[in-house]
Amino acid sequence: MLTNFTLEEEKSLRQWLRDVREGAGYLGIADEEGWAQRHFKTADELLLLIDELKPDCSLYISMACYESPTIKRTQDNATNLCSFWLDLDSHGGGKYQSPEEALADLERFIDHSNLPVPSYIHHTGHGIHAVWATDKIMPPNEWLPTAKALRELAEDFGLDVDGEVTTDAARVLRIPNTINFRDRSAPIPTKLLEAESCLA
Repeated sequence: MLTNFTLEEEKSLRQWLRDVREGAGYLGIADEEGWAQRHFKTADELLLLIDELKPDCSLYISMACYESPTIKRTQDNATNLCSFWLDLDSHGGGKYQSPEEALADLERFIDHSNLPVPSYIHHTGHGIHAVWATDKIMPPNEWLPTAKALRELAEDFGLDVDGEVTTDAARVLRIPNTINFRDRSAPIPTKLLEAESCLA
């Protein structure tokens, strides 16, 4: 049992990790000192790190697998991809003034594109992540065409996404049920939303 999560938060985090990624990788850590990353080998090791660092750090995870800490987190080195994602920001300068605006536009996009409802919708504090998990583990060359197609669909619709995030196999995404310290004077807890409910 983790100490900095409720039982429900821990349960949903464990499920998210099981569904959206596979294997060892990198935990990204942003604090007042800057950016760092730590390699983890197992889910148990990762969860203990997340629990320890949650109160003081923004936390991110590589969506691809990197088996060894000697392997750099690059697109060429990425393996074992099993999900696709969109990143909609609302922290200033873009189309959305709030995560709720981003979520409403995401709903319109999904209806328009006839895409399945995302497996997970993550309210990241200053935006929305939509993640589609698959039951297939893919190398980057097999994953990339679908990621590019998703990016093209989103951009053609006018969804204000960071397209490079969608097509970057080496990307790290913010971890659900942690804390967004983008503004350290006003940290925001992040949370998973019920995709079927909020996009109905």
